Amino acid sequence: PIVLITVDAAADTGAQLAHSRRAPGEMDTARRATQVSFERYSTESRLLLRRELERLAAQRGPGAAQRIYVIEVDPHRIEDPAERDAVMNAPTQLALPRPLATRLIEAGARLLRESADLRRLRRDLEAPAAH
Repeated sequence: PIVLITVDAAADTGAQLAHSRRAPGEMDTARRATQVSFERYSTESRLLLRRELERLAAQRGPGAAQRIYVIEVDPHRIEDPAERDAVMNAPTQLALPRPLATRLIEAGARLLRESADLRRLRRDLEAPAAH
């Protein structure tokens, strides 16, 4: 199989601004304004990738030797609001404190395990060959 794993790593500064009592400053406003276009671009790119892979799979037909799986890891799906905020607002830098790095790795692994697409891949791999 061909397996692609995508990770939505966009920060969620909108949530921070929404829960703050103070009016956003110039930097907050500028940061949020640029993130909106990035988020739209990221969403459109993921949709385009999925459409292209579906088209490719349809072209190849159901009996193709290689199946294509796209597994999306999306922190927006973390149910616990505190955990979701911590993961989505982790700083982007080359070195992270060990506890934060561990928290991000564990959250990513959990989201990956919970993925319906990963379960489908596992089920397909465990199925007996159709020969």
